[in-house]
Amino acid sequence: MTLLEGKTAAWHANRRTGIGGSDARIIMDGSDEERLRLWEKKVGLREEDDLSDILWVMMGEWTEPYNVAWLEKHAGITVDRSARDFRHPQYDFARCETDGMVGFSAIVETKHLNGFKKEEEYLEKYYPQIQHNMGCAGVSLCYFSVFLNILKWVYFKVEADPNYQAGLFAREGVFWSHVLSKIAPVPPATATPKIAVAFTDMREVSMQGNNLWGDKAATWIELAPKVKKLEKVAKEIKEMVEDDVSKASGHGITVSRSKAGALTIRGAK
Repeated sequence: MTLLEGKTAAWHANRRTGIGGSDARIIMDGSDEERLRLWEKKVGLREEDDLSDILWVMMGEWTEPYNVAWLEKHAGITVDRSARDFRHPQYDFARCETDGMVGFSAIVETKHLNGFKKEEEYLEKYYPQIQHNMGCAGVSLCYFSVFLNILKWVYFKVEADPNYQAGLFAREGVFWSHVLSKIAPVPPATATPKIAVAFTDMREVSMQGNNLWGDKAATWIELAPKVKKLEKVAKEIKEMVEDDVSKASGHGITVSRSKAGALTIRGAK
């Protein structure tokens, strides 16, 4: 089987069983039309796009092994490309395919892009996908390796952002509820305005008298320390599971190891 033949009907069917990393980017930053097309694909009203004749897409597919090898050589890491499919331990609708794993604590994402933008703009564009995939794989770090045309290579070490992921998966959950109900997602009442003011001309405002702001701020203040504490405790629990243990249970939780070696924590049933 060639690479062009690799995207089988089963592969496309699997994509419809959940929200993947590229879907996360559309849900977070896409237009209403893009989100509607994505919904139509998930409910089976629209065929998946045929990417086999899109040159830049296939270029990225073909150069992925070389990209990983280049990353290994210049970042001084070893990448395991054998296990790449994950489901989020808490949100069953969230799935991902990664381009590789570095031990059990980091994933690898590779891209082959045109090089017309600033390096940071590519990171911003794929940030939802990176955070989504880290959340699904249960890791705290992503090596984002990018070929820019044929002239330059850069990579970023992106850390997991629990606060961003919380908002991301919340929005994905709303989108997935529309998939399950087969009710098309309703566009936002107002479009997100484009910023047309230079940063130096922007103003500072006080939201002290805004009750809605106060309510949301109180929730953030309450939850932010708990999220950080949860991340810290989860890491410490996983470190207690020895390498030859596939499942550890007790005191109301279960830690399971996937075939790829990733550990997930769930409340005991």
